[in-house]
Amino acid sequence: MVVEQNGLVSLQDQSQHSPLRTYNDDSTTPFGSLLLQPFFDVDPRPTFVVDTSDQNGITLVYSNPSMRAGPCGNILSTASRTPRTDKSYAAFWQWVVGDTSSTGERNKRYDFLGMMWIRATLEGGYNVIAAQEIPSTPLDVSISGAEAIPSTPKFATPTTRSKEIPGLTDVLPASAFLDFFANHDWESSDFGSVEHWNYDLKAALRMLLNDPRPATLMWGPNHVTIWNEAYIPAVGLRHPSAYAKPFTDLFPELPAFVDILSKVGETHASLHSDNAAFTLTRNGFHEEAYYSWNLIPIFNIQREHIGTYNPVFDSTRQQIVERRMTTLTRVSMSTAGSRSVEEFWSLAFEVLRSNEEDFPFLAIYAATVGEDSGSNYSAWSGPVNKTYRLVDTLNVPAGHPIAPQTIKLNEDLSLAQHFRTAAQQNTIVALHNHDGSLPEEMYQGLEVVAGEACRSIGILPIQHMESEGVIGFLVAGINPRRPYDNETAIFLQILSRMLGASMAAAVLVEEEIRRSRLAAQEAANEQQKLEAELQFQMKRAKSLNMRFTEFAAKAPISIFILDNEGRIVFANDLWRQYTGISEDRDQEPMSFMSVLDMSQVQDVEEIWAKLTVEHQAISYETRMLQAFTLGGAVDEEKEPPYILCHAFPEVNIEANEIENIIGCFTDVSATKRAELLQQKRSEEAIAAKKLQEAFVDITSHELRNPMSVVLMCCEAIITAIGVDATTPLQLKALDDEALASTLEAARTIMHCVTHQRRIVDDILTLSKIDSDLLPVAPIRANVLETVQAVTSMFMGEFKTAHIAFELLVSDSFKEQRLDLTEVMVDPSRLSQILINLTGNALKFTQTEETRKICIQIAASAVKPTESSTGVRYVETRNPNAPDITIGADWGCGEPLYLQFAVIDSGRGLTESEKDILFRRFTQASPRTHVQYGGSGLGLYISRELTEKQGGQIGVSSIAGKGSTFAFYIKARRAEGTPLNEFPQTTAENQATTNVIDTVNSTSGRRKSVKASLSQDDYTKIPVLIVEDNLVNRRVLKKQLGRLGFPIYEAGDGIEALEFLEQTKYWTGKEESGKDLAVVCCDWEMPRMDGIECIKRVRQLQAEGVINAHIKVIAVTANARKEQIDIALEAGMDDVVSKPFTTADMVKAITKWASMEM
Repeated sequence: MVVEQNGLVSLQDQSQHSPLRTYNDDSTTPFGSLLLQPFFDVDPRPTFVVDTSDQNGITLVYSNPSMRAGPCGNILSTASRTPRTDKSYAAFWQWVVGDTSSTGERNKRYDFLGMMWIRATLEGGYNVIAAQEIPSTPLDVSISGAEAIPSTPKFATPTTRSKEIPGLTDVLPASAFLDFFANHDWESSDFGSVEHWNYDLKAALRMLLNDPRPATLMWGPNHVTIWNEAYIPAVGLRHPSAYAKPFTDLFPELPAFVDILSKVGETHASLHSDNAAFTLTRNGFHEEAYYSWNLIPIFNIQREHIGTYNPVFDSTRQQIVERRMTTLTRVSMSTAGSRSVEEFWSLAFEVLRSNEEDFPFLAIYAATVGEDSGSNYSAWSGPVNKTYRLVDTLNVPAGHPIAPQTIKLNEDLSLAQHFRTAAQQNTIVALHNHDGSLPEEMYQGLEVVAGEACRSIGILPIQHMESEGVIGFLVAGINPRRPYDNETAIFLQILSRMLGASMAAAVLVEEEIRRSRLAAQEAANEQQKLEAELQFQMKRAKSLNMRFTEFAAKAPISIFILDNEGRIVFANDLWRQYTGISEDRDQEPMSFMSVLDMSQVQDVEEIWAKLTVEHQAISYETRMLQAFTLGGAVDEEKEPPYILCHAFPEVNIEANEIENIIGCFTDVSATKRAELLQQKRSEEAIAAKKLQEAFVDITSHELRNPMSVVLMCCEAIITAIGVDATTPLQLKALDDEALASTLEAARTIMHCVTHQRRIVDDILTLSKIDSDLLPVAPIRANVLETVQAVTSMFMGEFKTAHIAFELLVSDSFKEQRLDLTEVMVDPSRLSQILINLTGNALKFTQTEETRKICIQIAASAVKPTESSTGVRYVETRNPNAPDITIGADWGCGEPLYLQFAVIDSGRGLTESEKDILFRRFTQASPRTHVQYGGSGLGLYISRELTEKQGGQIGVSSIAGKGSTFAFYIKARRAEGTPLNEFPQTTAENQATTNVIDTVNSTSGRRKSVKASLSQDDYTKIPVLIVEDNLVNRRVLKKQLGRLGFPIYEAGDGIEALEFLEQTKYWTGKEESGKDLAVVCCDWEMPRMDGIECIKRVRQLQAEGVINAHIKVIAVTANARKEQIDIALEAGMDDVVSKPFTTADMVKAITKWASMEM
């Protein structure tokens, strides 16, 4: 009977009633040692294994899931119930365990229960029985895997038949294939029209179409071949194109088979062949196939051979499985006794090379193990950085890229990457040429199967079972005449695991041998090591002592060792240099305390307590009392150093006592001073921030105060000239008092606006200085005229404040003829300095009882000094700055130093106030802003501008008696007129240049803006004002109109362009258009701003639409240099910055109106 235990089955002889041997654990049976179970577990065919080696009976040692779960399981269960009464079962079991000596192919197969059973005998007395169902329907030959064979079409069963062949299709069950058969074009074949088919042909066809086995019928002398539906997988893609064609058209690769067919016809005898090998090209490639076939001749009534019937059985799968099982068995049995890794590789390779059908080429790689690890293969886990060497190859030419001598897994080469993947995932890596994973150069030159190269290769990792490290790789070529399918992958996976298991046994044997040798060697070496260690430790102790002494002497840090009472045990030379303590004081307790800053002593005492009482390591920073020289003497020139000390206690653990204090310290004076400097700079930055905040407050105050005054003055004017402020058109006649009040309010408004403008100018200048956008641009200029232009700006204010003003030109200036000649200088920068100094003098003088201001001019060929001028100059921040007057812009004239002094009778300055002058955001005292106003930038800007021009600025002042602010700049005499050709200074000239202008409380009037031009001149200059702000446009129109200028208006750039179309500048209107001289154009406007407008004007001018150059002046509050540059680059001729006076605008208009373009 059959006994099943743990999935294994045992047979017991029921007649003798003696139990047979039962294997409860398959892994311990001899069959289990062959490692074939994983292969059978995944085999879809019902499979079982019996052991026939025991003389006492037969044991069923294994059955796979397909055998146990499917209908075939009844074979085992039924055998226990009816082993004697059911003859068919008895005959089957007799075949299973019967005579295994017969080698005939028929003896290895048995037809039972509708299945073809195949028997294979393995070494050790094992019979493997596997079943294959005889297909009654077409087989789906599509294969899942890397390489798929196209599947032949399946036929659905139709409900009706479109065509019948009497006596044939009408007597057979309906099917799609039969419908295909009936509708075939028979007339164009050798069979001819179906109406002429005889009985013999129809009888043969009925047998063919009704046969469930794959079969063909070859008819006539040309062996015209037709087949049934079951045979379609055998022809593959040649169905249906080769249907009813000669056999040579169906299988041109089998010419010898035609001779066999002819032999059957000649001899009238049937032929049979088991597992005949064929190479077929039915699916687009040469395919290895095995068939068992019969050739049965068909005769007519006259005993003439008219055809051959050919039923076949596809045994390809059976043959390949048996071949692979044999290889796996031989590998397991052959490598089982290997005693070393090298022997293992050699035995495994010999077995694999005998199966060239499954392994057309081979390359075996073994891991490289370092000499120090011997055969300790546990070191191979984690294979990312391992190197593998080539052990042996089969059918691989030397130097071929498929088998390099070594492979490093951490390389970027494609083969190394695939090795790495196989190792990390512990799986087969298959490469194919059809998907590009196997490059052409990798299989060229490997035409090992009848001249065909492998289309696929498999990379098998050989894993050590214990360490899970990959100990080798097998690179195997896949038979190009077989697809790479699931069964191939399983076969390679089992082979990989089998090699790993066998390798583990070989490694264990080799490891055990190595360990025995090492143990003996280690025992012999241990004594020598102990003796050598003792000698080494003695030498090492002596060497360490010498090295420590040498290190301490040469170390760049101070090292010391103290006992528990603070006496010096050891100190290097650097420690003694810093402390100044000589060796004769080593036994003095705590002697080092005498060299520390007394303010630090208390902290050091607390630190000493932590070391000696609490046994804690410490780090602390302190300062020495004095600095010492190398000889131990006090160094008076150096500051006492700061030191950073580290110390720790050396504790006797058993006695819990301090033995020594070991420590060191380093000089951190530089770091400490850097910290102090950083702290100072931080404090300065905070102070600067506070100054800046104060500057913002002051500037806001200075801007807002005049605005309040302007508003009140405007209200006063409205009140003086109007009956009601809300109805300004109801005017009243002005009497003298109202007129005087109105004029006074207007002057106040002008004064406030001028004050605000100076504040804004100071801020803009400061911004340019910070951005280094304040260049010095020398031009030819008369210095005296420049100074006069500055003083004229203040004449009205001098008069209002009743200040006596005087401009004095020194003899040195006249001796250089500078009152009559020009020099190379930047007059704008010079004017800015003079304006700042004169404005300060005016501010501080107008409240004093005595009110005098004097500007002096002088010149010299040498640099002025404090002794020559009596003024204390502020030190230049960059004394090594290059000479600015060297350059093409300055020319090659004689260098000169121009000196200027602004002297006032104001309140004067104290010494402390003079010390903080010329600093940013700084005024003489906090009361200065409250009493006199200002932003605190004027003197700072003046200093910057003076130094930019190669000069210096300074002050001489006495509190309560006035101040003198003086500066000098460097210039060059302008080239052009020799010095001896200058006109001589006459007495009259000298008188006019000595005192240029004097203004006091009773004399002097300011010139009006029309002094240089007549009213008729202005009437000939038409002006277009382009301004979107209606108030600004009306005010400017009114002021210019009062002077006689014809005025036109435009609200934005678009209206300006429309107006230009009406002028003589527009082509075609030279005679009828309006006259226009100058355009005053605002920048910021809606719809089209000034920049866009001027670009359009210049474009029309370039296109000829505008026939001449139109002079355009930009009027804008964008006053920075880069903004002015943008306007000029866009096409503006000039820029007038807001706020401006009527005189400023008239000057610009008349300048460009009189200029020919």
